[in-house]
Amino acid sequence: MSSVTTTEFSAKLPDMLECVQNGEDIEVMEDDQVVAVLVQPSRLRRLVRTPNTIAVDAMTAALNRVEREY
Repeated sequence: MSSVTTTEFSAKLPDMLECVQNGEDIEVMEDDQVVAVLVQPSRLRRLVRTPNTIAVDAMTAALNRVEREY
């Protein structure tokens, strides 16, 4: 993972986006703090299991069962 300052990021935006497209993660730093992380969108499309998503899955399954019965 590469780290750049906000100033560097602003100056080199097209290059930074190309790096991300090529699979590199980039941390954008300001005052030694990470303020953003750029990653390919495909890396964000994964299921996050939380109590809420588990409950929604259970409700969806129950509704599908009821729908099939009628």
